Amino acid sequence: MFLFVLIPILIPFLLFYYTYENKNSNKLFISSLIGLSFVLYPYITTFFHEMHHALFGKMFGLEIIDIKITYGQGGVFWNNIELPLFQELMLYGSGSIGAMLVNVILLYMVYHNNELAFEFYLPLFSAFSYGILKEIIYWYNFSLDERSDPYKIATLLKIEPEIFKYVSFFFLIITLPFLFVIFIKRLNVYMNNLGLETDNLLIISLL
Repeated sequence: MFLFVLIPILIPFLLFYYTYENKNSNKLFISSLIGLSFVLYPYITTFFHEMHHALFGKMFGLEIIDIKITYGQGGVFWNNIELPLFQELMLYGSGSIGAMLVNVILLYMVYHNNELAFEFYLPLFSAFSYGILKEIIYWYNFSLDERSDPYKIATLLKIEPEIFKYVSFFFLIITLPFLFVIFIKRLNVYMNNLGLETDNLLIISLL
């Protein structure tokens, strides 16, 4: 969790240094704003998570009593009404599924925007990757917490919550290399455009 606090703080400084070295004042200003906005992204992706809970709660006829959003964490509180099993599963699963889908779609759009400059691509790619990994790590870290979504889903399914810990770890070891490879592929394109040597990056991106 330390890295998840450190990364949003480091990105703006790395971005500022990159644009400063390139002596482009316009890009320096705009990319610095994007980088600084990344510090707020843990709030934004938590908002995606909790709003999906609230949306499905309203769809299923629940009264939403309160919504709390803090730095990387949050919660939705509703009145206790007995729901069918499928609706309860959707209610507790909607937060992570919804937030993941939003971040995957945004990451896809950024990755395939070939006209996006690297100094803009870096913070956006980092933010949306952060949003994806945050949900996976949430299921890994909190699968045994009785207040968490994975624990409640495991209880509804009458399975051991440790299963979600193993499943989320599996997804994590797949997602991390995937994000790394697509980042290197895009970096390879930028370096080619600048006429720089990319032999090592090309080898990595073909793995």
